[in-house]
Amino acid sequence: MGSGTFLLGVIRYLEARILSKIYDEGSNSDLDPQMIRSEILNNCIYGTDINSLAVELAKFSFWIFTSRSGQKLQSLKF
Repeated sequence: MGSGTFLLGVIRYLEARILSKIYDEGSNSDLDPQMIRSEILNNCIYGTDINSLAVELAKFSFWIFTSRSGQKLQSLKF
């Protein structure tokens, strides 16, 4: 898991695939990309590491990456 860089890349990839699918289908959706990131993180991303500090660093990276402007930061489900 390390610092979570690979998993952040997975979130970005899945987000891009979901958004392209939505736009290709012509769906007039008001989905917020940041909400999609949050859903991907909470439902699709898993990781483990021997080093507990690496896990905390990754959790912090995910928390910052999925935060939404104008919204309070929420705790992640880990």
